[in-house]
Amino acid sequence: MENVLKYWKIEEGLDGYYNDDGFMAYSVYGDEFYIAHCYVADKTKSYGFFKKMKDIAKEKGCKYMSGNLDINEYNKEGYRKKVMVHLGNGYTIDNVTDKRITVICKLD
Repeated sequence: MENVLKYWKIEEGLDGYYNDDGFMAYSVYGDEFYIAHCYVADKTKSYGFFKKMKDIAKEKGCKYMSGNLDINEYNKEGYRKKVMVHLGNGYTIDNVTDKRITVICKLD
């Protein structure tokens, strides 16, 4: 995972975080915490990982979290569930295209 974090930093200018539950790559733009990549293998642990992401965003002084949910041939079956998980964790839909939903969450 350390090599992936280095890659994200060098090639995409992203910071990263991981633990036993999952990983994410993110960037801070002013008061926005943009999540570029995120994966949680055990979906029963997604709530805890979302909480950790929010904690990191708050530590960085952010007021919002945002991300894109992309649909493709490989994730069609779980896409609806992915959207529902985000909505259940306080995100709202900001924009919709054929292959992407942009979500945003105001931090407390």
